[in-house]
Amino acid sequence: MNGHALNGNALSNGDVTPPAISPNETVVVRYGERSALSRWRERYWTESYVGATSWLAVVVLIGFLILGPQFILAMTSFLPLDQLGNSGASIRAHWTVILVAFVLSIPPLIWIVRSLLRPRTLEISAEGIRKRWMAGVPGKILRWTDVGHLYVSRPAGKTDIRDYQLHFAIGKTPPRLRLRVGDLEEDEQRELVISSIERYAPELHIDGAVFDMLRPRRNLSFTEIWLEALAAPPGRARLLPLSEGVVLNTRYKIERRLGAGGQGTAYLADDLQEKKQVVLKETILPVYADLGSRKKALEDFHKEAFALESVKHPNIVKFVGSFVADHRAYLVLEYIRGVTLSALIKDGGILPPERAVEFGIQMCDILSVLHQVPLVHRDFTPDNLMVGDDGKLVLLDFAVAVSADHESTEIAGKAAYMAPEQFKGKPGTQSDIYSLGCTLFYVLTGENPEPLNECWPLLVNNDVSTALNDVVATATKYHTAQRYSDVTALKSALKNIAATP
Repeated sequence: MNGHALNGNALSNGDVTPPAISPNETVVVRYGERSALSRWRERYWTESYVGATSWLAVVVLIGFLILGPQFILAMTSFLPLDQLGNSGASIRAHWTVILVAFVLSIPPLIWIVRSLLRPRTLEISAEGIRKRWMAGVPGKILRWTDVGHLYVSRPAGKTDIRDYQLHFAIGKTPPRLRLRVGDLEEDEQRELVISSIERYAPELHIDGAVFDMLRPRRNLSFTEIWLEALAAPPGRARLLPLSEGVVLNTRYKIERRLGAGGQGTAYLADDLQEKKQVVLKETILPVYADLGSRKKALEDFHKEAFALESVKHPNIVKFVGSFVADHRAYLVLEYIRGVTLSALIKDGGILPPERAVEFGIQMCDILSVLHQVPLVHRDFTPDNLMVGDDGKLVLLDFAVAVSADHESTEIAGKAAYMAPEQFKGKPGTQSDIYSLGCTLFYVLTGENPEPLNECWPLLVNNDVSTALNDVVATATKYHTAQRYSDVTALKSALKNIAATP
């Protein structure tokens, strides 16, 4: 029988193309998770460490050759055989040595037993699938005619993606064969398993979650995501919002929905790889629309991902990654515990002027980072600013951000916070200054500003000082020539107010 062994080094750069499989060939896939020591050595050991370890082994060997005979002689004199049974001290010493030897032998014995009980390879053929143990001992073959369903399950109390299991069963009966996902470590192994099953068992009902688990994980570039999504055939597997427990990209387990609006939804998810919580921001991509519409949706997604990746600042949400699944594009973002600035004002009322000034200075710091890229946010509003549990502001959304030299007839943003030039399709960095002034007006009054009007918070809140009122008014001037020229000037004005007793 012909065999096909998987070469783990045959593929690179994340591209997984399984070798061609002949009809009568048995596919042999390495099965079994490498030890923690092996993974640690591959990850952290450098060539210098390997060289140093080799020399250390030589030194230990030389030391044993020199001192070993003396140690053996000392042990022999310590336990004279002719005194065993006559001397209590010799008997105790004798049993002590036996106990030490027994304890030292336990780890190797455990390793040997586990090695004997652990399968080493999987064999997949037109006949069926089976495991093979050490020394080539074969397990019982599970014939394709005896199995009808392949699905994924999570063992009780387990959260690690490696502990998930693939079950070969007939209907709802107990599984005839279980495969642990963690025992298929490499993308090449998983791809070869699923492609072989698809070839040899075309009638087998395979749950969609199995493909999520076994298809290779790749860190796609934005261009690759764009091309892959455009090439995907029409048809969406999930029509409803994601439910609790769904695993995306074999890594992100949905915990709950945070909110929805526009064309997408935000979810709180567990990153099973990094063991932390993240936010998945979902964008629904059109399925049956024309190619131009699909390209436009992907370009908007690409643009937001690029904007997030371009800026690094404690007051800007951290970008973790992105991927596309089931005609939905996902941004993976840092999870910030807190409430939006708009929710804070709605639930707790307006802020004291000194607190509003403090927030205004933080807003200036955020926009300063964006404008250095240079990016124009175009939607700088209380809904897109999160107040973290530590009291700091964090900017969340970059869905309509554009480069500073962008000129378009497209109008984007919340009307009450949009600068006049944005309605003309000519946003600039001063447009964000206008939005910042409107946001300060909301923080100080609890009211949304009137569109295209200069904001005067003093008319609504008597606690606002004339100086602070003038700052907000200048930031929201209709004409850009009368507005602050940049956020540095606005921040300076706010710091002067903060320094005034």
